[in-house]
Amino acid sequence: AAIPVLVDMCKNNEPCLSIDNLIFDACTTEGIDATIQTALDASDSCTSTVAVEKMLMTGTYVVKEADAVIKSNYCQPCLGSLDLLEIGKCSYKHVKRAVKKQLANTQCNHDASTEILIHSSYNTESEVKDDIHLGCEAAWQNVVDQLNNDPDRSSSYIDMSATFDNTFMNEYVSGIGFLNTETGNFKGDDQEKHPTIGDGKTREAAQAIKDFRFGAKNAPPSANAKNSVLKADGIIPLNDCASQSIMCCFGRDRQSGDNNGNCGNDDNPDCDDADPGDNTDLCSAGDTVFPGDTEGAVHCHGLVWANDATHPSNLFKYNNFFYVSFFDHMVTRGYVEKAVDEAAFMCSCTEKLDVIVSRSDCTEIKISKSFTFGLNPSDKTIEISPSTANSDNDLDDLVVKFQECEGIDDNGQKQNNDLAAKANILHKNGILSEVSKNTIDSILVDACP
Repeated sequence: AAIPVLVDMCKNNEPCLSIDNLIFDACTTEGIDATIQTALDASDSCTSTVAVEKMLMTGTYVVKEADAVIKSNYCQPCLGSLDLLEIGKCSYKHVKRAVKKQLANTQCNHDASTEILIHSSYNTESEVKDDIHLGCEAAWQNVVDQLNNDPDRSSSYIDMSATFDNTFMNEYVSGIGFLNTETGNFKGDDQEKHPTIGDGKTREAAQAIKDFRFGAKNAPPSANAKNSVLKADGIIPLNDCASQSIMCCFGRDRQSGDNNGNCGNDDNPDCDDADPGDNTDLCSAGDTVFPGDTEGAVHCHGLVWANDATHPSNLFKYNNFFYVSFFDHMVTRGYVEKAVDEAAFMCSCTEKLDVIVSRSDCTEIKISKSFTFGLNPSDKTIEISPSTANSDNDLDDLVVKFQECEGIDDNGQKQNNDLAAKANILHKNGILSEVSKNTIDSILVDACP
């Protein structure tokens, strides 16, 4: 009942005070209230309250909006400008953090949000937030366009090694080819029992994978998983994924000396059909059901991406696949070959594996890229662009990072390193379709029937 009364008062009355005659030395809400209260106390005839007076003077019907109008139009800035402000990640939080850092060198008596309002043409903090969000989307689209149009930022498996052509890669994801069938380590230090074997191709392949993961010295961006967009055209099992996800399920450990799997351990010193670290229960593959633990040790690991082609999880999905399959599991852990012969592939779109498992580990993409915040000099609206602070190239500080997935279980509780849980959070955020989530849930069943 109080709100309609206040609205009627604001519609039918004039303010006692003139806002143009007030000096707001302290532009916090408390400081604004104190300035108005002092002026009201000096007026013998005014019976208005601070809240009503603020709304009457600003022509608003909400106290918070009145505060924002005063901060935006009647307060003095503490900084000379907010132009070309390096904000790191692109969000309202990071803009405020950058402004707060600048204010720390002043005697300012208001916060970063107020400073942004004073410099800009916006009347409310929500307007600032909305425009920063739109500005960040446009700035990221700028980055995506540059990535897609710059041949030095596009990479393929053949860029890593001439060995990794489409024929080889289609064999690799099927669990065959020399990298899958050999036994030996990728360490480059021939061990007496488990040497790096082959006619040199194995060691060369491992080095090519490491170079692409970390970037070889003086190599162009296209030879680096951290700075380019990896393509997988022609690798048929990895394309047209209805589940918007890829999963690998490995059945053998080919490498000793890495503290993963049992190759070279006391229980399997000769690495004969050694087992990977078991992290799931294989319920079935094709038409074959595996009751209990009859499938043996199986290790599954996957990734899932958003609907939007410009979302980092989608744009860099094959970078993520490279990391999961080639680097993290084969070269680092020695995990190779299909989980069981009845599986369609070792790695593929999750629905193409033709398996049902209890769960899968998960890796996600995180992007490090800096942006610059400023205000249009003519209308004081927000402008955000990719940062070129340390280079003439907008993309030189772009880094693709790989980390354990963050997700939620079916009850909304935090659950990390789990493919189904990552799909849950993408779906909750509206960026994974219902069809894709249901497809994933039909394959990752939590417990075998």
